[in-house]
Amino acid sequence: MANKIRVAWFISQLSLKKLMRNPKIWVMIFLLGFHMWDAFLTVRYKSAELGLSVSPWSIPFIFNTDLTLAMLLMMVVVWFCDAPFMDEHQPYTIARSGRTVWFYGQVVYIIKGTFICLLLIVFFSILPIIDRFALSDQWGRVYTELASQGFIMESGSILNFNVSPEIIGRYSPVIATLLSTSLFWLNSIFLCLLMFALNLKLPKYFGTGLALFVAFLGGGSSIYNNLGSFTDVLKKIIPTCWCKIDNISNNPITGRVSFVYAYTFLFIAIIALIIIARLFMKRYIVEILPHD
Repeated sequence: MANKIRVAWFISQLSLKKLMRNPKIWVMIFLLGFHMWDAFLTVRYKSAELGLSVSPWSIPFIFNTDLTLAMLLMMVVVWFCDAPFMDEHQPYTIARSGRTVWFYGQVVYIIKGTFICLLLIVFFSILPIIDRFALSDQWGRVYTELASQGFIMESGSILNFNVSPEIIGRYSPVIATLLSTSLFWLNSIFLCLLMFALNLKLPKYFGTGLALFVAFLGGGSSIYNNLGSFTDVLKKIIPTCWCKIDNISNNPITGRVSFVYAYTFLFIAIIALIIIARLFMKRYIVEILPHD
């Protein structure tokens, strides 16, 4: 068993190295950094206006912004859109390790890869304010004032950075950040496993297209906010909506899903997708691809 775990871990490391050698990843990292720098321009201006430093707790606001959230989730999907990660070397790896070990190696790769995506987002949320950065366990006056003004930061981009007064009023910075990042990570794993499972059984474009659609719905709540009661139904069944913690409340009067519901749903969905993908993998025809 210990040897199988080591082999699965090694397979995940190989897949991760291949991912980081892919030029598309570096292009997306550059675009992510450019967008984050652009989105934080107004934060920098406000910080300079007040003569105050900026706290690092911007992630809940970033994930609480519709189009930015959709873009980030879709970025994760594009990173892993080559699921089930077959290339000319994988058939030989499968032959040596066995289907089961190879499969769980790819699952570990998805978990590790999506966590790296999350770390990059966190890094680029701090980089634009690094010269004005101050570690604090409070939201800070910059974000508090922007929220009290109902301010939506616009920096010449269609992607807005929304500072939510509800988040500031309901949560401490640490709790809000932990909730936002954990829900984003679980949703990223969910989307990648959805692609992995479907692409083992159906043409690759189907799984990738569905994952992109679900990712877009998570950040597209402003589009279907006018659908009446159907809007509430969508926000209860589309897990990517829960990256916006404004859509979650433990108060039953609000009619929103609770955090227990959100985490339970995602954990069950992830386990179910792993089981389904494992069954599909047993029947998957592994073809030996020609070398370049």
